[in-house]
Amino acid sequence: MNKFIKRTLSYLLVTALAVSACLFSSSAGGANAAVNVNGSIIKGDVNNDKEINSIDLAQLKMHLLGTIALTGEALQAADFNSDNSVDSIDLALLKKYLLNPAEHETQSLPLLVNYKFDETGGTIVKDSSGKGYNGILTGGAVWLSDGKNNGCVSLNGTNGYVTIPNGVLKDVHNITVTADVYMNSAAANTWVFGLGPDSGRYIFLNSKNSSGCTYGAITSNGTAGSGYLSEKGVRKLSSLPVGTWTNVALVISQETHSERLYINGALVQSNNDITEDPADMYNAAKDFSGYIGKSLYSSDGYLNAKIDNFKIYGKALSTSEIAGEAILVQYDFDETGGRAVKDKSGNGYDAILSEKGASFSSGTVLLDGRDGYVAIPGGVMNGVHNVTFTADIFLNTSGTNEWVYGIGPDSGKYIMLNSRNSSGKTYGAITDKGTAGSGYSGEQGANAQSALTAGSWNNVALVISGDSNTEQLYINGSLVSAISGVTCDPSSMYNPGEVFSGYIGKSLYEGDPYLDAQIDNFRIYGSALNIYDIRKAAKSGKTSVASQNTLQNGTLWLDINGEPIDAAGGCIIQAEGTYYWYGNSGVYVNCYSSKDLVNWKFENAILGPGSMDYKGAQAADLKVPCVVERPKVIYNTSTKKYVLWFHYDSPNYSAGKVGVAVCSSPAGDFIYQGSFNPGGLDSRDMTIFQDRDGSAYLISATVTNGRLSLFKLSSDYLSCTHMYNIYGGATSGGTYAGREAPAIVNHNGTYYLITSGCAGWYPNQAQYSTCAVSLASSGAASWSAMQPVGNSSAFYSQSTWILTLNGTNGTNYMLMSDRNRIPNIGDQNFYFVWFPLTMKNGVPAFDFAATIKPDTSAGTIENIYSGTNLSEGRSSYASGSKASNPAMLANDGKYTTEWVADGVIYPSTWTVDLGNSYSLNEIQLSWYLYNGSEALEYYTIYTSMDGSQFTPVLDNSDNTTYGFNVDCLGGVKARFVQIKINKSVPQNNPNNSWYTPRLYEVRVFGE
Repeated sequence: MNKFIKRTLSYLLVTALAVSACLFSSSAGGANAAVNVNGSIIKGDVNNDKEINSIDLAQLKMHLLGTIALTGEALQAADFNSDNSVDSIDLALLKKYLLNPAEHETQSLPLLVNYKFDETGGTIVKDSSGKGYNGILTGGAVWLSDGKNNGCVSLNGTNGYVTIPNGVLKDVHNITVTADVYMNSAAANTWVFGLGPDSGRYIFLNSKNSSGCTYGAITSNGTAGSGYLSEKGVRKLSSLPVGTWTNVALVISQETHSERLYINGALVQSNNDITEDPADMYNAAKDFSGYIGKSLYSSDGYLNAKIDNFKIYGKALSTSEIAGEAILVQYDFDETGGRAVKDKSGNGYDAILSEKGASFSSGTVLLDGRDGYVAIPGGVMNGVHNVTFTADIFLNTSGTNEWVYGIGPDSGKYIMLNSRNSSGKTYGAITDKGTAGSGYSGEQGANAQSALTAGSWNNVALVISGDSNTEQLYINGSLVSAISGVTCDPSSMYNPGEVFSGYIGKSLYEGDPYLDAQIDNFRIYGSALNIYDIRKAAKSGKTSVASQNTLQNGTLWLDINGEPIDAAGGCIIQAEGTYYWYGNSGVYVNCYSSKDLVNWKFENAILGPGSMDYKGAQAADLKVPCVVERPKVIYNTSTKKYVLWFHYDSPNYSAGKVGVAVCSSPAGDFIYQGSFNPGGLDSRDMTIFQDRDGSAYLISATVTNGRLSLFKLSSDYLSCTHMYNIYGGATSGGTYAGREAPAIVNHNGTYYLITSGCAGWYPNQAQYSTCAVSLASSGAASWSAMQPVGNSSAFYSQSTWILTLNGTNGTNYMLMSDRNRIPNIGDQNFYFVWFPLTMKNGVPAFDFAATIKPDTSAGTIENIYSGTNLSEGRSSYASGSKASNPAMLANDGKYTTEWVADGVIYPSTWTVDLGNSYSLNEIQLSWYLYNGSEALEYYTIYTSMDGSQFTPVLDNSDNTTYGFNVDCLGGVKARFVQIKINKSVPQNNPNNSWYTPRLYEVRVFGE
């Protein structure tokens, strides 16, 4: 079923059950559906006539113009989006609703609970959502005034908690819980919140579980004391930090069977195997919905923390909406007089215009370039470790060192955006040098290629992450500069003694000029926004944003709605001018569509629990728990059906089957045909391949990965016959194959097969074989011996599909690969890596670039490198080398040769002399991996101008990436680059660094 239809049906059902009335009118006045969401108050029904129509719109307009003053229930009804503020946003939403109420889900159970904790006495916690779910302070819970925003509640870790009254979760099938948390101390199994009737059914967030992780989960085991046995969870591989404010969000959707954990607005982990329903946490017999700071297990401890801004939403907020939760400052500059600038974020950071030189002008602020600026009040950066600044800027003139904004206490410590620096470039930077007047000497900055142009609107975003130590600069939605190794933390810009957090239009250096410009839509977020949210912000303002035309390999890819693309082990086909990408998301198969292979739209979960089989019943095989992996789709021109094959298995991988489903359209609901063992063999990692003559084949890892077998599909593509074993088995020498992740293509009559070794979650060397006769007439002997392709780890990826592209530049190929999530290592998001695949003189090759550019018109995919490879063939040396493996082998341009140190000596260094000084942008490191004992390499990058005085520019002593690292060097100027290998950490024996330091290839890019 289409996801939008599912969401709409779910919404209608939830609304019918949860709210007290749904009133539909067909009067001549054109009244629309009115939804009672708060007793007798209907959101949008300003005049309380039980209809939402143009009269309500007119009254809301008059209220905003000051002609009338809405009060009481009328004011609550006018607050259309339930954010406790009646403003132009409510007017826009009401207009949109009146235009098309059926498609505008304004009342999809929004804010259910909103605890601001701004009270100063008593034990009652006011619920500012308007729903009346007032909480109660219990035990050692007290009010404090030093919250994230104004007040907060302080929990003493002994017996203090907040009780949430019963009824919140009644008929709530999708939920988001957000809060700001300041940990005073960390103790295992202290819950931030727990929602549910007892320890058998609950939703909770654990600040630190027994593994030291921040962990959120849902369970409906049902037996008190046993809920932990069936928890479905998401986690961050560290506990909540002590001594700083952290924004947390847990999102659970019964509608999409998903669960997501966000820390400071950034997605940490997703789980798409959720079958539990948040509504099951409601129990009418209880007098509570749950607790803040108290576990539902009596043996667990209490939370020792401060809590602020605790909210429960009756919907699964999107990634973009979560980022919106992290908004700190929002200046729309739509005032018409005076000096006060309203902060629309609701956080109370109202700004003030300077006495001279600043004025409001047609919804913007006009700064005269002489003495005009906007002063931002103090406190904004308190506890903010990740930050994004966005603004629309119209330069009247383009002067040097005119700051768009400067955030910080003085000229020794700040974050700034310079519209045009002394090099003639727009420049964003952070520094915490500390001494006033000397901040410039410690700036860590991102440069655009040129300065903003005067006389036109531009949207500029600066993103700084203290978590990932990165900085990014965007102009009009496009990334123009990025650096890593940023050591300054945005939170250090906070000074409790300062009246102002900073200024718009004014530098923190007294001698710099003021900005001559108009500013609009100024925002500060307490999170590092992703490129899709940056582009949304740019599109919603005054600028024109070009379509995104590149992808960043190995990063989190989002669809056009800002949601993570969840399509593991997948494939791409083309149908009627549109590309369709299929991949598994837990037990579901998702489908996305695109015209350009870059901007992807979610279409449907085409298969999963609830799918129908060919008999018209729900598919029994697809009930949770089960395994659905490696989905592949091809089109049968004879039956006019799209046919899906996938690896089907039991949770312990004992079934080893293939599953088959069909559909008449590429993105429809596929009808399940069943599962079976092909040729009587167990089957695991697999692919299907359609040859040019219409015949189709299954290639699968069989006999517990001992063989890689070839099967021919029947003419309807619904069954298959075993032909032979490409690798392993009696027809191939009787040896164990140990190959998986097959991907195959027919190029000029020769078949190229790329596979991966069986190494669990760990990356390894890809291998290829070729076959020069048609598959239909081939045998095991037709295939060449395996040869390596790519680097030692396939650039930390595993093959899944080869897409053929046809265009004005002929026929070309793209290798699709996944970057697998290794349990308990690094973040747990899913990443994709795509490569141009070439076949020159019968030898396939693929290489990594951080940026790729597909061109569907030309039929090409291009690697976009970060400059020229400056290191290849240059003079290099090491602290020690084996005679057979000198330093020069690590920069000879080959992934098959390596430098090896002369013993297990740590630290060891490898250094390259680039011959001249260059601006260095990126370094790629290809490491040695031993199958079964893969190691993480802890290292530091140094640079030097003279080869004797080296300066550290990047420390990766907590590396979580196996086999291949890509690091941004941020344009640092240097002639010499040195890698200091501090330690190797084998995954099966982390305390025994038996690896000899070695590098297959080092590539330094710059200009």
